Amino acid sequence: MNSIYGCCCDKGGLECKDIYNPSVDVTTSPVTSTSNITCYSGIHINNKAYSGKWVACEGKCASTRLQIGGISANNIVAEVFTCDPTVLCSNYGLNNSCGTIVTKNDNPILSACCCDSDKCIDPNTIPPKIPTRSPLKCLTGLYIPSTNYSYAAELSCDGMCGRIETTINQTIIKYYMCTPMATCYGLNLNTTSTACTYTIPTLKICCCNNKDNCNVPSTDLKNMKANVDIISKNSSVLCYGAVHINGVALTRQTYSMCYGECAKVSFKSTMYGTTYNTTIYTCDPVNLCKNNRNSNNCIEQPNGITTCCCNSDVCFNPIRKPDQPLSCYAGLYIEKDNYRKGGSMICDGSCASLTTTISNKNVSTYWCASVSTCWKYEMDSNRCNDITSTLKGCCCDSDYCNVPEIWRKDIKKIPPRTDPSIVCYEGLYINGQNVTKHR
Repeated sequence: MNSIYGCCCDKGGLECKDIYNPSVDVTTSPVTSTSNITCYSGIHINNKAYSGKWVACEGKCASTRLQIGGISANNIVAEVFTCDPTVLCSNYGLNNSCGTIVTKNDNPILSACCCDSDKCIDPNTIPPKIPTRSPLKCLTGLYIPSTNYSYAAELSCDGMCGRIETTINQTIIKYYMCTPMATCYGLNLNTTSTACTYTIPTLKICCCNNKDNCNVPSTDLKNMKANVDIISKNSSVLCYGAVHINGVALTRQTYSMCYGECAKVSFKSTMYGTTYNTTIYTCDPVNLCKNNRNSNNCIEQPNGITTCCCNSDVCFNPIRKPDQPLSCYAGLYIEKDNYRKGGSMICDGSCASLTTTISNKNVSTYWCASVSTCWKYEMDSNRCNDITSTLKGCCCDSDYCNVPEIWRKDIKKIPPRTDPSIVCYEGLYINGQNVTKHR
């Protein structure tokens, strides 16, 4: 069984043993930064926090990630978040970026990140906030090696390059994609290798972000070269991202910006008599969707694979099913006057609240917010955040979660409409400017 040992020391010194040593010469370096930034300091093991707090730092925010026991579904991942002198980050060539320091059998054993702005590394957000190469380009598309069938294109990615391999009717299928960081980190995947090393029944999964198109082995790229189109798209949509097997997400679901169209890829595979229905929610280059005639449509690919594309925010969203809408409170509350008016509404986004102070009174409004609005202000995944210095917002994803529990039993239930629904404009404006547009 692998063990992790930690040590602390002061001027008296402390010797540590039985700890992995990458044979790097460690020398005392002076702090070169004179300005303070706020950095997260703590220890996480397999994405669980064992300690952590925010500290003032006269260097750079840094993190180190140690893979123990190889890269597999059962590995141990230890991460240390701290403040480092800027010289140490410079020695590894890490300036607002991440990189691999030690590898074994082409797999990263020790990797690190450094950045120089407030809270630029935050493991507590979904997905974790880290400095990444921007923009990262990933090959996205479908490849069947046995027949050399492929359609693929390069895409600017707001996550990590990923690949999924499976076997359908004894035929190897590879799907390349831009993968949300929450999915990669949820599976403890953050590698520089093109090998898919996380294995579950019928699927192999990999993630990487060390270079453009790192999700594609050179042999595949050579065979696919004639079918690869390069695109550049400046506009964007927000897409749901996750991998579902038999209707259950492998990791926590998330949303990411897509410089193409939202995509859904579905297929069935069988192992030992058990059928696995796999659905991949991701982002595809817009020309793939159009060239394959499935923009806002679904088509059948070889070997029973179905691909679908759509071009509006969160147009594929398994969390929000039409027959299971979210109920939210919509209304106004002035705390000092004990004034509260509102009722129930059906919501296809997230329940939300906005709180500010007007004439020395706390005023809150409650509403149904679009998923893209919550995502833009980092309020998705049941979080609150400051939209401006005087305006605080919150989003959440369960019935009436945007108000105190004591209110919920008294909420006036508005009966469903019997006439056709109407279309209303939705958005948040500050000083006449639409602040909810993500692009």
